[in-house]
Amino acid sequence: MLTLTPKQLDQQSLVHIDKWVDLGSEEHLYMDNDVALTKKWINMGLKDAETPAFLAVDSSGRIWSAKPNEKGKYYPFHFEYGKKLIGIKNSKVASN
Repeated sequence: MLTLTPKQLDQQSLVHIDKWVDLGSEEHLYMDNDVALTKKWINMGLKDAETPAFLAVDSSGRIWSAKPNEKGKYYPFHFEYGKKLIGIKNSKVASN
């Protein structure tokens, strides 16, 4: 879990997400042109035991890079839908 709050992550990010959708939701399945690849990357990035995690979730369940880049910025895991950037979240792991 990332230690920055969702608000802090949004403020520092160079990528503006237009909408966050739940992984596997009807909306996600409709918008994402390669759901299987998205799920594969998320599974690899969050829990691959043989390599360090490269993805992490914030307290809202939104998926981000696990570590900041060389400029100290975290990036949201996302895909393009038309001209919009759609972020992926997993509400099941969000803090209550």
